[in-house]
Amino acid sequence: MKWFLNLPYKVRIISALVFTALAFAAIGLTYEYVIDPKQPTFAVGEEAVEWELSRFPLIVNADDYVDSTKSAIDAWNRDLGDNCKLFKYGTESVDIHITMGSANDSGVAGVVLGKHTAATSWKRGSGPDQTILVQIHLPQTIDVQYSVLAHELGHALGLAHRANGVMYPKSPNSLSEGPVKVRVSDKNVAAIRKKYCNQ
Repeated sequence: MKWFLNLPYKVRIISALVFTALAFAAIGLTYEYVIDPKQPTFAVGEEAVEWELSRFPLIVNADDYVDSTKSAIDAWNRDLGDNCKLFKYGTESVDIHITMGSANDSGVAGVVLGKHTAATSWKRGSGPDQTILVQIHLPQTIDVQYSVLAHELGHALGLAHRANGVMYPKSPNSLSEGPVKVRVSDKNVAAIRKKYCNQ
């Protein structure tokens, strides 16, 4: 501690402020994302998403982040298995559209399914006219884009936030946590297979 007191006054003040900010950030991250384990797997009420089985596979299209979008689709299709591929990349009759947008965009008509720092999902229309719009707010590294998009595709299937797996509501930091590995939790896989794939 004596070495700290020997530092110039301005350096000590700046160091103390940085340390305090990091401590508050750590506390905030610890408590901000606590999820009730009894929370239902699927969102309920206005945020609930239902798809007619004839709509599958859902067609996903992206204005930006095409490679990351395809990787997110591959992750879902891999984890759900060969007999339950629910997403396909395409340009015709698009069900889910991914684009850049603002976190404060009030011009999108629809229900917010999930609003995060990195992206927001909107449900527009209902029944056969239902579509999902995913807006990416911040440029991200490629692996974080992939994780964020996989998370938003989960909302497009009607999933609520979970305490583990791809539906955890916090973007990974690829710089501090290493390469991002997207994995759908076993509980979500089972719920999706039962709801949409009769498995």
